[in-house]
Amino acid sequence: MTKIFFLTAILGILSFSKPEKLIVGTWGLETVEIINMDEYAQSMIDMQMPFIEMQVNQIKEQISSTEKEIQTLKDKKEIESKYSDLQTLQTQLDEANRQKTELTIEKVKIEFNSAFDSMKKEFKLVFNADKTYENVLEGAKGTWKISKDGKTLTTIDENKKSDDLEIKELTKDKMRLYVSNSQGDMTIEMIMVFTKIN
Repeated sequence: MTKIFFLTAILGILSFSKPEKLIVGTWGLETVEIINMDEYAQSMIDMQMPFIEMQVNQIKEQISSTEKEIQTLKDKKEIESKYSDLQTLQTQLDEANRQKTELTIEKVKIEFNSAFDSMKKEFKLVFNADKTYENVLEGAKGTWKISKDGKTLTTIDENKKSDDLEIKELTKDKMRLYVSNSQGDMTIEMIMVFTKIN
């Protein structure tokens, strides 16, 4: 009798520990670690820098053009108006140069962390026992499944878009997922850590 009870208890624990059972519930995002953060930050800089440099050059051209125009004017009010325009352009140039100077890997990291902090309160994943799911923040819904080896979580949204997420850890109250997301030529690799809310 004792052996049967012990065996039943073991089977019950194993059954409860199956990934399909453990994942059911509502999960809140706790942390995100960008594995290739420096590479990601540099790609953001490489994308933004040409636009800032173009803006700097355009403002410089406008300043040069306005200065030449002032030299041809005789009306005092027109000259004063152009000097006012010149001051505005110089302020814009100072701001563009400041942005250029501050566009660093550390700055991108700070901005990412700030954006993440404001987003994580709303980022929730709901996995239902009927194999449906919802991404509350994005309003995405669909179905989910876990591979037989328990290492891959696949979500399929209502548009039939499929995403495979590598399960690094899954317990009754913690889930760590490896996510790879391509943006153009850049692939972002991250570990997303969730805690179960209910």
